[in-house]
Amino acid sequence: MNGKPIRDAIFLNIRMRNPTNMTIESIVCDYYKVALCEVQKRDRHGKLTLPRHMIAFQYKKFTKVKNPAIANLCGIDRTSVYYAVKSRMISQLE
Repeated sequence: MNGKPIRDAIFLNIRMRNPTNMTIESIVCDYYKVALCEVQKRDRHGKLTLPRHMIAFQYKKFTKVKNPAIANLCGIDRTSVYYAVKSRMISQLE
């Protein structure tokens, strides 16, 4: 990774009020150097966990998409979306 926190990369690259799904996904995938098609699969590889959680967190932060829809877009369970949002919010406060 390039050394700057992911939230800085997201905030610097998303400067619009209503970012599209592809904008969020492509920025996070570029940052973590993973393919978008890998993130959208239902595979449970450890290297995909953090990018998926960041995508879910950014969806909640920048859009009005509901958790079940976010889960379908990210290839994760809806309860994983709750965990992703909760864990990322806590890490941003620290």
